[in-house]
Amino acid sequence: MDNLNVVKTDDAITRRSNYINELKEIEFDIRKVSHDLNTDFVSNSSFSDIINTLVETQCEAYGLAHSIAITKSINWDLVSNKTKVHIYRITQESLQNIYKHAEASLVSITINEDNNSLSLTISDNGKGFENEKVKDGIGLKNIKSRVEEINATFHLKTIKNQGTTVEIEIPVK
Repeated sequence: MDNLNVVKTDDAITRRSNYINELKEIEFDIRKVSHDLNTDFVSNSSFSDIINTLVETQCEAYGLAHSIAITKSINWDLVSNKTKVHIYRITQESLQNIYKHAEASLVSITINEDNNSLSLTISDNGKGFENEKVKDGIGLKNIKSRVEEINATFHLKTIKNQGTTVEIEIPVK
């Protein structure tokens, strides 16, 4: 930014403005996450209820139709709090990415349990993208970082004009 402040070309001015706007977005996201962390939204709720509330609230705010299916037999008491926080934040970040970039009208979220692992699948009917041509933004980087933290695997499937699907397999001990 200091170098861009010295240069007075139109390109430098545009780049500086873009960086400032990105920083403002990051500041807003950090404030929202900080506020959410200080909210006692967990008391007297099951984790399935917490995820349902997140999806319903975010999708309503973003104007997205949604479907959500969480296997009822999952014993969330056996899932570490760390893993639950990461599932929550991955879901939240994915919904924000869909809102910001996908131009989708429908989001589908499923959480299933199979052979000592959980699978989290988040799909949209948006515009998709050419995976090779898009650099990971901060949202995808955050998701991948969270996936690594819980020793999970991450798969991204996207088809231009047909939507995107994020699949995460989470080992549960």
